[in-house]
Amino acid sequence: SNDLWWGGTILTALMILVILTLFKVTKRPLDDELVVRLGRLLGVFVVIVVYFIFVENSYRVYLAQSREAGMHFLFSGTSSVLFWGGLVFLGSIVPAVVLFHPRTAKSIPWIAFSSVLVVFGVLCERHLIVIPGQTHPPDLFPNMEITNSVLDEGVVHYTISIPEVFQAVGVAALVGFAFVVGPRLLKLAPTEAKLHEQPTSA
Repeated sequence: SNDLWWGGTILTALMILVILTLFKVTKRPLDDELVVRLGRLLGVFVVIVVYFIFVENSYRVYLAQSREAGMHFLFSGTSSVLFWGGLVFLGSIVPAVVLFHPRTAKSIPWIAFSSVLVVFGVLCERHLIVIPGQTHPPDLFPNMEITNSVLDEGVVHYTISIPEVFQAVGVAALVGFAFVVGPRLLKLAPTEAKLHEQPTSA
């Protein structure tokens, strides 16, 4: 269920950014109330995700085999900065405050800003899922020392390489190019987007 809420969060944030960008580029009418309601939905997703972050990391620190690794990446090194600064503060707390504040919750620029922060927070979360598990060995035998192993034990370090940077930039550029050119050539974008109110029964 954790991945389900994360998926809903990133999809809602990306949906807001895509709608705003697409209708801005193509100069088509967009109902602001539609974006405001998507922002409210995004705020709910963010609050629920914060709860799962707390539960997941509390459970990880509680288990003996993952306690050392959990404490290491929560309170030391680059991963702790990404967790507390990127995921928790910029990616969760700031968007939640903006999306629930009475003034900023109805501001389209603030909603877009919050969506960008949420996407950044999710990217930090993906990094924290992949890298720590590959760089820090699990403590499978608490209070015991492994004297002979076919694998090298200990914490290793990872830094992104130049080819990986170019690969990421190339993929982003290709997606951006397809996003800009596709709707113009294939006419996939709707002519307008507005909120449809359900009729109230008498």
